[in-house]
Amino acid sequence: MIRIPISLLLLVIVPLAADAEDDYLLEALRANPEVAAAYQSYLAASTRGTQVRALDEPTLSYSEFLTSVQTRTGPQERTYAISQSFPWPGVLKLRERVADANARVSFYRYEVKRRQVIEKVGLARIEYAYLKRATDRAAENLGLLEQIKPVVQEKVRAGGSLATSLRLDVELAVADQEVDTLRDQRPGLDAQLKVLLGRDPGGDPLPWPDLPSQPPALMPLGSIRSELKAHHPMIRMAEAGIQTAKEGEALAGKNGLPAFTVGANTIDIGNGGETASSVMLGVKLPLRREKYRAGREEAAALTAAAGASLEATEQALLADAVKLYAAQQEAVGRWQNYSSKLIPSANQAVDLTREDFRNDKASLTDLIESERILLDLRLLQARALADAHKAAWQIRALTETLSESSK
Repeated sequence: MIRIPISLLLLVIVPLAADAEDDYLLEALRANPEVAAAYQSYLAASTRGTQVRALDEPTLSYSEFLTSVQTRTGPQERTYAISQSFPWPGVLKLRERVADANARVSFYRYEVKRRQVIEKVGLARIEYAYLKRATDRAAENLGLLEQIKPVVQEKVRAGGSLATSLRLDVELAVADQEVDTLRDQRPGLDAQLKVLLGRDPGGDPLPWPDLPSQPPALMPLGSIRSELKAHHPMIRMAEAGIQTAKEGEALAGKNGLPAFTVGANTIDIGNGGETASSVMLGVKLPLRREKYRAGREEAAALTAAAGASLEATEQALLADAVKLYAAQQEAVGRWQNYSSKLIPSANQAVDLTREDFRNDKASLTDLIESERILLDLRLLQARALADAHKAAWQIRALTETLSESSK
């Protein structure tokens, strides 16, 4: 089994990381402890084939007679013996093939973990960027309310109701609390992203990432399906599991065949007597037929289970692909509706209500309500944009191309 260096595996995600504003993905794949553990497990499994394809070590034995046995030429004083066991022809090769198939399973398990980390890092970054957008929007709303305050104070000085000023003070306090609440969420998201990067979750926060201003392009569902089936490591791992089971079934068929032992021994004769030598041939007799039959039945059942596992894996991944495609499509539709219809209308309503408020044709309640509706719509627009990017990122994690070395 050829070991694939982690430096080569990291090259697979360089194009993906190059599109990002930072090196978070590369850092995560180099430093994330879960990825490191999965890679070391693969390295350990890749050495197994070399171990199992070798013959058992020969046995060298020495015996000293406590009571010498007299022979015609002298007393027997000690014996030396060496023996070597040999399994049925082909067994060692089958063991190696089983071990190599298991190593492939371990490699694809590493690939699965690698993709999971890629997905988690991307989703955490998008959610972090959305929090920045939401915080900025809430701060902007607070600033707009603060701009209204001088107008309200002027109206109060001119004889207007003090209740209007008190209502504005309440709304300012609520808006200020919303900003603080959003800012208080930053340490949690920051720590989550740092852990994925293999960093200490404490210390100064990471820089705010930016949320793209436009939604991502929608990959055709047919392309998602074909790319997923061609490249996803969970499918490849299930296929490797079938190969492992088949090799194990072939090995189980040979376990009930005889094994052989070849050896030689020498008897040391004292008093200058002639040394006696002999050769030995032993055969391990597989008499426990029920044991070997049960082993073959077990191996056959494991092969059937591996086949069913592949089918279940494909179905589950395809269902995820359809779900994510629909989620991205729906999120893009929401974003377009907010951008082209609802927010322009809400902006116009706010402008008109502000003018009416200055001319005493609208109440402060009307103005605040229009401002809040606009804020809510802009937050919903940002949420839709983030949802679209999250679904697209998950689709990208599903369809990322495997390295040529892993095929």
